[in-house]
Amino acid sequence: MTSVSVGGPRGLSRWSLIVMVVMLCGVGSGLSAQQFNVTYLDGRVEVQSSAEWVQLSIGDRVSADSKLTLGEDSYVELSGAGALIRISQPGRYSIHELFAANRKLEASSANAAIAGVLRNLVTTHTAKQSTAMGARAANEGTQQQDNWVYSTAQVSLEDGKEFIESGEYTKAIERFHKALNEASAGEAPEIKYYLAYAYSLDGNTRDSFKQLSEVQPAGGEEWASDYALLKAKLLLDTNAFNPAITLLTGQGEVLQQDEQRAAMYFFLLALGYRGIGDTENEKTSLTKVISMPSDSNVAYAASELLKTP
Repeated sequence: MTSVSVGGPRGLSRWSLIVMVVMLCGVGSGLSAQQFNVTYLDGRVEVQSSAEWVQLSIGDRVSADSKLTLGEDSYVELSGAGALIRISQPGRYSIHELFAANRKLEASSANAAIAGVLRNLVTTHTAKQSTAMGARAANEGTQQQDNWVYSTAQVSLEDGKEFIESGEYTKAIERFHKALNEASAGEAPEIKYYLAYAYSLDGNTRDSFKQLSEVQPAGGEEWASDYALLKAKLLLDTNAFNPAITLLTGQGEVLQQDEQRAAMYFFLLALGYRGIGDTENEKTSLTKVISMPSDSNVAYAASELLKTP
């Protein structure tokens, strides 16, 4: 094809200019043309169509330019453009903005670092529990030992924790469900908490969120502080950045008493600030994570996030 000058940059043909324009338009319009599938929906979710709001159902398709409104106690998952977008809190959302936020998070090793810390926290609890049981068995007389005998639900719960420690999350989930079926009303909250933990580590945010929404520690439980970390993590997973920040800052004093939990606290807090565009507080939180020697994986992820605008 013969090149024809069109008065643009020197040596640029009309055909080259057309190709360049098409490519530039493609960069801006690629995501706009992308369709997202509603893969899961619970409650009431509406999409804006012209001047009206139309209720969505599982299987519907919406464009990246769409705006969604979530009702109370609703949850939705959208799949498209290589991403899975989850929303759990009431409000109005832009799919385009949620997609951009998810992409920024995936640019770092944040998810792997968070999963590693969560698994370690459960492992720590299991070790403490085993040590305490051994000490009690050694110090108690024969007549008193029956007071420390675990119920069948508690045995299943401890088995599930050990499966988490070994990375066998499916088996852990099965064992926690068994424990829940055997549990008394007083035992159920802790079991649901660990079930939510296992679901989260297994990548099932939806069921993890559902289980944890039914749990509220009364205070004093060994798992109460980690409950806040897990809940904040799930809120971030579902793009609920402001609620996550509120939850974390409200528990900040407790969570900073332990180095490992403090690193997790500041890391999750940084992700919340990133989600709302507060770059100053995000940088401050990430810098605190990097200064802590407790977990190199979390520190590395924090360093990567600092490099990612």
